[in-house]
Amino acid sequence: MLKTEFPSQISLVLGALAPSFKEQVEAMGMTLANHEIWEERHRAWNLLRIGGFLTENEIKRVGQRLVRGVGQDVHFEKAVMDLATEIAAVASAPPEPSEPEEGATGGELTIYLDSNEAGQ
Repeated sequence: MLKTEFPSQISLVLGALAPSFKEQVEAMGMTLANHEIWEERHRAWNLLRIGGFLTENEIKRVGQRLVRGVGQDVHFEKAVMDLATEIAAVASAPPEPSEPEEGATGGELTIYLDSNEAGQ
């Protein structure tokens, strides 16, 4: 089972002079696989904000959506990496020998096998 704990918040700096999302996320020790898409959305948000096409409330809402979306992608990427690590650890571990129980015969067929033995 995946044991990764995700932080509830991720803090990013938005703005025309802010560092790229990739740099900000890597500074937190995580990775963002599709950072080009998020950088493009951030540039579009900046152009609309600077151009005066959005109200202050719209600017806040879109900014929150940007940060939330980047946070979900970062956490998903971390979960995939953690899952790959767990799978590698399980695959490299030697299988434990299982000892059959005495008198165990055929699993689901036990009902039929027991009834045939009783009838003979």
